[in-house]
Amino acid sequence: MPRPRGWLRGYGIWPAYPIPRLTGPRNYWLNWGDWRYSPKHFARGEQLEPALREDVRQLIGWTLDQEEVAARGERVADKWLILGQRCYEEEFRQQKTQRTWLLGTQTGRTALLLQFSVARTPFLEVFPLGMCQDAEVVFWPSAYPQRGRIEARRGELTAIQGALPGVIAVEAFLADVATALARQPWLERFLCTLQNIIPICDTAGNQWDIRDSGGATLPLAKGDHWQLLALSGGAPVDFAGEWDGEALLPLGVMVNGTYHLL
Repeated sequence: MPRPRGWLRGYGIWPAYPIPRLTGPRNYWLNWGDWRYSPKHFARGEQLEPALREDVRQLIGWTLDQEEVAARGERVADKWLILGQRCYEEEFRQQKTQRTWLLGTQTGRTALLLQFSVARTPFLEVFPLGMCQDAEVVFWPSAYPQRGRIEARRGELTAIQGALPGVIAVEAFLADVATALARQPWLERFLCTLQNIIPICDTAGNQWDIRDSGGATLPLAKGDHWQLLALSGGAPVDFAGEWDGEALLPLGVMVNGTYHLL
């Protein structure tokens, strides 16, 4: 399994999660740059909690096959929203990585479905984005289970409709991120679902943010986000995106009860 981006910056220094540009409270955001990893820590791996030991083993390259995941992973049955997907290509390795984000409407759990492709081979599964389905997701063993795969599907696919489950404040989202990192400090990306946000940009259209009802903001990834602004019409909307510790990559937006992929 490919290792996470930046997992050995400076040989053994894990990526830091910088404090985002906020206009609201920052009390929950922690500097995770103090976390380090070195071979001597792995040598003391038996002293770690079993779940965290699983994370360390996977990070240094140990892989679990599908049978091991099915036997040891946590299973969560829910009605899952398939909120969005991004694909990245590493030319020097001739490899593509696909990330698909799911959100459980009843449990509030998030699931990250990862697929890898080498030498332009197609991905094994195709996920119906913007749809909802009852399914059972099995998660890779972890101190904070995030990566999963769909084990069983039940019922018909339906379009995502109504309000998007999520928090209403940037501060609450960052508190959730801090909680996740306290349990598993090597997580790199998080699903962000915020209700009643307004997309904004500066007069030059260079800096884009989303702003919650309290005035706190989070930056959007570099690029143009005119489609998001046009769909919102400058009014509050429910938003889904991928947070990497620095900026949000938009995945979709709920407008008047209809979910639009971005």
